[in-house]
Amino acid sequence: MKRLLLLALASLAAPCVLALPGPTAASYAWGAQLTVAGYDASKSTLTNFPVLVRLSPSTVPGFQYSQMVSSSTGADLCFIDMSGNGLPFEIDTWDPQGTSLVWVKLPSMAQGTQFVMCWGSATSG
Repeated sequence: MKRLLLLALASLAAPCVLALPGPTAASYAWGAQLTVAGYDASKSTLTNFPVLVRLSPSTVPGFQYSQMVSSSTGADLCFIDMSGNGLPFEIDTWDPQGTSLVWVKLPSMAQGTQFVMCWGSATSG
C-alpha cells in the first residue's frame, strides 16, 4: 500500500558530467537534482518512504522526453541518492505527451532531502 504525502520537488537539470554523484550517473546523458520540499521539518525523518515525482518538461526544468532513448516506455530512467547509490522506483503512469508519475523509494526523507534523476544513454547515438 502506498502512503501519499504531497511534496514539492525543486530541480536543476544538467548533463550528467556536471558533478552528479556516483558511477551510475556516468552512464546517463542527462540528470536533474531533485529536492524534497513541503515536509514539515519539525516531524521526524521518515524511513523507506515513497515519494511521487511528477515528471514533465514543466515540472523538471531541462527535461524533455525526446532526450530519452526509450521515450515511449521510460526504460532509461534512473534515480540515485547523493552518494550515487541506485534508488528503487516504479513508473505508475507513463505519458510522453504530458505528465508521468513515478514513485521513488527514499531510504530516509526529511525537509531538503536530495536525490538525482538520470535519463538518456550517454553512449547512444
